[in-house]
Amino acid sequence: IARLPGFADLLGYDLRGDTVTLRWRATSEPDRNYTVFAHGLDEKGERIAQHDQPFDYGASSWSLGEEFEERIVAPGLGRARVIHLGVYDPSSFARLQAVSPGGTAWKDDIIVLGAP
Repeated sequence: IARLPGFADLLGYDLRGDTVTLRWRATSEPDRNYTVFAHGLDEKGERIAQHDQPFDYGASSWSLGEEFEERIVAPGLGRARVIHLGVYDPSSFARLQAVSPGGTAWKDDIIVLGAP
């Protein structure tokens, strides 16, 4: 679905109610932890759900190639038409670069997931 070069690949996701489960593969062994966010948008593009959280399985503990899941719960997410997803450094709030598997940059480093 998406690559965060020098960090991790987003392999897939599953949305059930207000919970999105993200499947990741580590492509590096980061020296610090990061925060992941999920924002749910309605059909008008208005934000109806939002949650930012540190990875439950801290990035500084990852092994290269390791696969893991991250669950994000955000009230209202299940009603979203689109989910915006990204990762940032909590000390600087700088987002990590996000690209498609083919290398095309996601606008503003925000991965766009379709919701059912």
